[in-house]
Amino acid sequence: MAEMEAQSFKSAKRPVAVVERQSSFTQSYRLSEPVVIPSGSSGQRLTVAQHQIPVEVATWTTPVADTTGYLHATGTFNADAPVPAGRVTLYRDGQSVGESQLNDLVNGEEIALGFGVDEGIRVAVVNELERTGEEGIWNSENVQRRQNRFEITNHHAKAVQIRIFDRLPVSQEDVLKVKPLDVSEPVERDVDDKKGVLAWDRKVPAGETVSVKSGFEIRVPEGTTLPRL
Repeated sequence: MAEMEAQSFKSAKRPVAVVERQSSFTQSYRLSEPVVIPSGSSGQRLTVAQHQIPVEVATWTTPVADTTGYLHATGTFNADAPVPAGRVTLYRDGQSVGESQLNDLVNGEEIALGFGVDEGIRVAVVNELERTGEEGIWNSENVQRRQNRFEITNHHAKAVQIRIFDRLPVSQEDVLKVKPLDVSEPVERDVDDKKGVLAWDRKVPAGETVSVKSGFEIRVPEGTTLPRL
């Protein structure tokens, strides 16, 4: 089980066991008190450890694909014993928001979990420029320009951290030329080593709206079809 509070990610139950012996591949636990396990062939669950992880909480959105904001918690796992992979139940403000798959965790590894839709955030995409056509006198080119403005409004009673994603086209051919237009700074480029992926981190005060801009231009020689975007 997993639960997200204001600045922590933790399991919902108190620990009932401690690590007694650990090797490179196995761990042994010692129960702190007797536990009654019903007889039968059905599976039983027993909490053997609890970990509390300080996290950063932010609402992520990719406006061009989906204007919904999703709550995410990221932090670093620190413990003597690793945690095996498995299903986790996620809680937000004491309410279950579904399940997720947790990969095996070792000491020092980053953990990231999504906690559902953030209903208090509204995202709008304003298309400021959309133009396609031929340009040039002697050497004509097919040109496409697109300029968007993303407006994020915070309807919460307190400030919220926002992470906004977009992607600029990346040329895989010599004949296709791509250049950015108006891109708001500061911006993180090639996020997670993915070419063209942009990310903006902004803190939006309660009841206010912040905007970021993202735009690009594509050129190909006359007679060459512009890519579909």
